[in-house]
Amino acid sequence: MYREDVAGSRAHVRMLARVGLMSDADAASVLHALGTTEAELADGSFDFQFRTRTSTRP
Repeated sequence: MYREDVAGSRAHVRMLARVGLMSDADAASVLHALGTTEAELADGSFDFQFRTRTSTRP
């Protein structure tokens, strides 16, 4: 299902750039990173790092 998630993220980035909430340069950078992430997920090399945080509030 990662392919669909990446596709949705790409569409969101393009929309943000189209309406002026993200620069074209930033959008290009994020789209490149999404491509890298998708390729790593496809070939199994993506490094999943899970972090947990315990709330310190009373």
